Amino acid sequence: MPKKEISSPGLDEEIDLNKLLEKVQKGLSILECIDKEVKLIKLGPKQAHAVLPDEDNQLLCGRYWKKDPANGIRFIDDEFLVEQKKVLGHFIKSMGRNLLEGKSIMNVSLPVTVFSAESMLQRWAYSCGYAPDLLTSAGQQTDRLEAFKYVVSYYFTCHHLGIAQIKPFNPILGETYQGFLNGIPLACEQICHHPPISAIHMKTDDFFLHGTQQMDASLGPNSATAQDKRRVCVTLPKLDMNIYVNFPVCLVSGTAFGKRYFNWSKKLRVYDPKHLIYADITFNPDEKGMISGLFAKKNTEADKCRGAIYKVTPEFMSVMHTKEGVKNNNTKAKFNPKEHSVEELGTVEGSWTSYLEFDGKRLWDNETMKPYKLIDMPNKALPSDSALREDLIYKRMNNDPQAQIMKDKLENLQRADRKLREKKNPKGKH
Repeated sequence: MPKKEISSPGLDEEIDLNKLLEKVQKGLSILECIDKEVKLIKLGPKQAHAVLPDEDNQLLCGRYWKKDPANGIRFIDDEFLVEQKKVLGHFIKSMGRNLLEGKSIMNVSLPVTVFSAESMLQRWAYSCGYAPDLLTSAGQQTDRLEAFKYVVSYYFTCHHLGIAQIKPFNPILGETYQGFLNGIPLACEQICHHPPISAIHMKTDDFFLHGTQQMDASLGPNSATAQDKRRVCVTLPKLDMNIYVNFPVCLVSGTAFGKRYFNWSKKLRVYDPKHLIYADITFNPDEKGMISGLFAKKNTEADKCRGAIYKVTPEFMSVMHTKEGVKNNNTKAKFNPKEHSVEELGTVEGSWTSYLEFDGKRLWDNETMKPYKLIDMPNKALPSDSALREDLIYKRMNNDPQAQIMKDKLENLQRADRKLREKKNPKGKH
């Protein structure tokens, strides 16, 4: 069991995990947080503005993934897949058939052997790695359409960074995470247990990223699907813009046997309700079942996407942005350009693995733009911070048995708390 480990995705410096564990178990992290005499350690320029190294970018380093024209990308770490499939196969058998019926897996308790040493809050924060550049550029534009394109580009890059195959730990209700991207503070909190909902807050003079995330995932016999039903908004105060998003569907095949493929499907939809600007982008546009796929041969690589930006009617936007519509990921707001478009404002084309262009102008390219490295709070983090969870610390120390014990303990406490809340308020969310 190693005494030290490079923090990932946190600080560059080595962290003594034994000392960190002792600090948590003795309650010293609580005292550090509330003691006014303990000053917050300031990040140095190298830490504050660190970009994610290519070897940590799974698509760039080539160690884990290989582009597959027909299926998106293929996971090529066969040794890892063999071990993961053994564990998942055993677990699925022990659970019976309920997982095979397409029920949600977000609240299922899995063994720590299939987890990465991070919380879902940290994973979400990591996916915001391009926000400092793209959203700052958006907030500094003078033209609303150009600003809108940069926000679309940011939302698009979340798919590029959201491909990890190792499951993060589910956050505990009330769990928080504080970190930095390019020196900009970012905070997340788990605000609901069932369904699992997280909130995010990242603010500068140029932009304000805020809202909630609710991941909906189902597991089949040899596949998994997931959709991030975020109610997220990017506010650009200088332009009086509030820009919302609906994310596409994540498809993973080969979860139990065969080759592991990953791709995004259906639509990315981004919209500004006040100014009636709407982007409609189809992923894998020649996919079987899509309209284009019914009448044409599949001649577009599976990781490609295309679409357009429109000025739309108030009637369409009112359906798109109703409270109920946002809650249900706007499934009832079917966009028809002939019926709902007032004017086409530009075309969109790209590949979620590599680039995005608007009318031929490239605003994001993974070869030339690097996401920022997520930096943990150096000290004075809230005691509820993900980095201070005992099961995560044990997982980072490669002590899976003790990590499992602490994970079970936390989950049992959470279940007991939920029963108390249900008793007090049977009809509420918990």
